[in-house]
Amino acid sequence: MNVLTQSWESIAMDFLSMEPVTISCSELISDNHKLKGEGSHNISFDKLLVISCRHTDFTFLIPNIKELNAKDVIDIFEK
Repeated sequence: MNVLTQSWESIAMDFLSMEPVTISCSELISDNHKLKGEGSHNISFDKLLVISCRHTDFTFLIPNIKELNAKDVIDIFEK
């Protein structure tokens, strides 16, 4: 058995489905930007990408608005 000595040396990743959560875009965009068009501008999240460090148990919960492929996950993880 390997003993982990550094954070993020070994990770676990998985997706978690959840009830959809809807957030107004105005909460995500600073006040000096105007949203174009009439009506409400909302984003609905229904999945979380869960990335956990096996050494520290620190976890990132990243909401997703679409189906992700392997390249998408790598792009998110590298940010």
